[in-house]
Amino acid sequence: MINAVWQTLATVLIATHSYIAVGDSSGPFSIAISTAHDSIKVNSEPMLQIDLTNTSGHEIRIAKSPGDSEAEFQFDIEVRDPNGNPAQETAYLRKLKDKNTLKWWSRISLTLAPGESLKDTALIGKLFDLSQPGKYTVQVSRTVPPQLGRGVVKSNVISFTVLQ
Repeated sequence: MINAVWQTLATVLIATHSYIAVGDSSGPFSIAISTAHDSIKVNSEPMLQIDLTNTSGHEIRIAKSPGDSEAEFQFDIEVRDPNGNPAQETAYLRKLKDKNTLKWWSRISLTLAPGESLKDTALIGKLFDLSQPGKYTVQVSRTVPPQLGRGVVKSNVISFTVLQ
């Protein structure tokens, strides 16, 4: 009986340590997102700014795509349409997510000192259909590499309006 209690306690402690939620200051990094404009015209190309900041007390290594506006290779980007449903993905994003698609891309590894940030961008219109006017919301997440503790870190949620 005591053995079962210890095993359960150990399982809970391990599971708790390996999951990092939004706003958990004990995670190795945080993610903050923003856009330059609160509103855009239909079929324009809004740019999402992503800032990943080392919140640990030590240096961390993080992978990044070497190109401009290619954050979709390192971050999961979720966009919701004016009805609160997942926005329709573009053919490009569907192909990128397809397990049968052979993907080749370069990555660079950056070392971030405590408090240092990595900046990345994504072209939201390249990833999601923004042809319907209304208010859209965006949130970004990134898997924590095993060497940094595992889990997922999520960003703040932002919104922007698509105008006719």
